[in-house]
Amino acid sequence: MRRMRRSLGVETVLEVMGSVLGVEADERLNRRAEEKFIRHMAMELCYRYCSLCQRDLGKIFEVDHSTIRNRSRLKGKLPGDKKMQRPLGEIEQQIDYLSKRKAKL
Repeated sequence: MRRMRRSLGVETVLEVMGSVLGVEADERLNRRAEEKFIRHMAMELCYRYCSLCQRDLGKIFEVDHSTIRNRSRLKGKLPGDKKMQRPLGEIEQQIDYLSKRKAKL
């Protein structure tokens, strides 16, 4: 079950990712092979925090909505990838903070 949060914009989520991971906006949306994990992370985080349907996220990331539905690949890879667990946790922490702050406004 998804926790209720105040929704954030896609740009906000991508900016937080960029500041934590040190990547530019075009890298977060890029389809190149070496950036796929960052792109999958962006899809997952936008799905969790932006209150957009899969079809709308698919348009943003230029993929079919079924690709967004199959984002569970990220969850499957994370337990074994300690290098990405810390940054993802930091990203989620910052996004949660922004979401709660926005809810108070």
